[in-house]
Amino acid sequence: MTDIFNEISEDLRRDRLKKVWSRYGIALLGLAVLIVAGVAGWRIYEHYQSEQAKASGDRYFAALQMSLAGDHTGAEAAFRKLQVDGPLGYAVLARLKVASEQAMAGDQAAALKTYDDVVSDRAVAPALMDAARMRGAYLALDLEDRAAVEARVAPLLLDTNPWRHSAREVMALAAIKAGDSAGAAKSIETLLADAALPREIAARADVLQSVIRGSASADSSTTPKVTQ
Repeated sequence: MTDIFNEISEDLRRDRLKKVWSRYGIALLGLAVLIVAGVAGWRIYEHYQSEQAKASGDRYFAALQMSLAGDHTGAEAAFRKLQVDGPLGYAVLARLKVASEQAMAGDQAAALKTYDDVVSDRAVAPALMDAARMRGAYLALDLEDRAAVEARVAPLLLDTNPWRHSAREVMALAAIKAGDSAGAAKSIETLLADAALPREIAARADVLQSVIRGSASADSSTTPKVTQ
């Protein structure tokens, strides 16, 4: 008796499957084809992206080699081309290198404008935007007044910003240039108090601190004494 019930149940399942297949079979086949095609297309796209990234990396390295060889004009042209037709990541890096090549070629004003263009581009990742802001601030020390330089680095002074050390160094340099030794000393003290201060910047800060102290000592020694 059990075998009969099993056979009946099996027949019912076959009938249901036949009905489902007759109604949806073509659609199911189409869906399966679309899934396979989609996976294949994605793999092809991934391969294309990988090849593009590799090619862009090779172009970026070649431009760097030109720069190291002293051909800043050629390097700038190569970086500009990569900026136009390279993937987004390499395109932004190329823009930063264009500014660097302009500065090394002696055109600091053009370099500063290039950095500013990167900073104002909201499509650029915040980390790269901050890098452009910081590099531009160093150039601005020779091109702009103290207030303008300080305004450039103000967004980078937060304790959580990885560029805060360089920003405080620029604040000190801008103060020194403006003749404000006290302001420079304060910026350097804040800088040296940061436990996460990189060694390279710490070494430069120590030198600046010594220069400021030496300058203050010289000023005090040359100040005439007032006799009663």
